[in-house]
Amino acid sequence: MEASLNGRYGRINLGAAKLTIGRASNNQLILTDSQVSGYHAEIRPDGQGYSIIDFGSTNGTFVNEYRLTPNVPRSLNPNDRLRFGQSINNLGTTFTYEVRGVAPVKSTYSGPPPPPANSSNPRQEYQQQQPPFNPVYPPLYEDNKMNAQHRPSIRDIVAGQANYTPSSGMSEKEIANLLAPFTQLSGDSYYLSMKESEALGKALGLKSSKQLQKIFPGPYQYATTVLACILALRHIGREIISFFDTPRGSVIEVKLPVDVLAYAGTLTIEIIDESPSRIVLNGTTEIQGQMFDWGKGKRALEQVFESTEQYLRRLTT
Repeated sequence: MEASLNGRYGRINLGAAKLTIGRASNNQLILTDSQVSGYHAEIRPDGQGYSIIDFGSTNGTFVNEYRLTPNVPRSLNPNDRLRFGQSINNLGTTFTYEVRGVAPVKSTYSGPPPPPANSSNPRQEYQQQQPPFNPVYPPLYEDNKMNAQHRPSIRDIVAGQANYTPSSGMSEKEIANLLAPFTQLSGDSYYLSMKESEALGKALGLKSSKQLQKIFPGPYQYATTVLACILALRHIGREIISFFDTPRGSVIEVKLPVDVLAYAGTLTIEIIDESPSRIVLNGTTEIQGQMFDWGKGKRALEQVFESTEQYLRRLTT
């Protein structure tokens, strides 16, 4: 069966490999809209067709306007309308799943394309890059891996770690009750004020993010590094949203809890199997609704990297 995604700029053919979708640069389909998570969703072969799975994204994946349950695959049918994020009228994050021999649903959009992602206007940076007119992308294959050696799936590595996702920290209402006396408001009133401020910040497109990298040279192995990172996250009490394989290794997404300085957010660790003697951890935090996180993201990433290194030493000595 020949299937494809038809979007604002053309058609993306679906092949035998998985199609990862998100804002991060190592996805096969990169959507730079602010509503899209770093590793948002994936379309994968499923029997004679394809299915789609949401990786616990912040703003959701929608099929025919129904939001998917995170980490639960959903089979795709011809002419299904896919949307990544909550922006209903953003054609840059909306696609139609088409199957050869089934009449497609044609788009009625006739406006000009958006500016490219490297625009000097910061309010335009979330737009997708403008590809050539009506492109047809070739199917994706598994040959484009940085390290050609066979690596175990992250799901196999964490098998048996059923209780790896404890929650930690104070809840939003507990934070509100803590801060309310300083504002002469009740805990409930301050909580509502917090949520209104957060919603306003998100509506204005405010967000704060931080990126850090940690390189582990040999003799550490990929599977050992992944396990050390999982144990580190469990030790420091981070709640894991999702984990999945990528062409370069694997990705772990966790919740960044609310505190007195910043709203809740997400922390993403990409583990790259770069070579048999070099494992790279790329960490990213994102908090929507405010421009500054007052060092929260950097501290969280440093804590994960430090704890991962400690567990690596314990696992290899």
